[in-house]
Amino acid sequence: DSYGELPEGVDPALLKKIVALITAQKFADVIPLLEGLVKERPDLYLACNNLGTAYRRVGRYDDAIAVFGAMADAAANAGLPKEESEAHLMRGISWFYKGEPRIAVAEFEQALSASIALEDPRPEFWKGLAFAQQGRYRDAITNYSNSLRHFNGYTIAPNNRGLAYLAIGEIDLAVADFDEVIGQTPRDASAYYKRAIALGRRG
Repeated sequence: DSYGELPEGVDPALLKKIVALITAQKFADVIPLLEGLVKERPDLYLACNNLGTAYRRVGRYDDAIAVFGAMADAAANAGLPKEESEAHLMRGISWFYKGEPRIAVAEFEQALSASIALEDPRPEFWKGLAFAQQGRYRDAITNYSNSLRHFNGYTIAPNNRGLAYLAIGEIDLAVADFDEVIGQTPRDASAYYKRAIALGRRG
């Protein structure tokens, strides 16, 4: 993540260190720095977002959920739909990794509600993942398709939709999705592998 312009009153050396640790994916090391920054400047949206993400990446899901919940409330009160949607999305992802897909779905729906005018495929996509985690593959397929209506080039959506089609035995549709992924990202080896599995099942 980038902090863009330097926020007023924030030590540039601190921000540089935070960015370096995040870039190196040293999330446990960056958490104390972000906690201190957020305590001093709770208005820094990106710092809060990075703190919640760092908590999630080290498995501190309850802490991540709390941070993103506070962010969602603050964004809603300030009338910032993009930030509110992002906070609900990230909170839902935290619930997803905590193993609570039903709660995650509710958060993704909140993200969709907040971002009604935004072209963001991620809430629909993650809602599909949560349904797939519950074995609700047809619902997952619907959401993967919806995510593509937001952004047609979101190749991760047909990739996962193809897996959902495989799970319910719709082999031709699975092959078509993997064909689409290969057409857009011809160096994606995993797409060829998945298509091979689908073709094998088709005989």
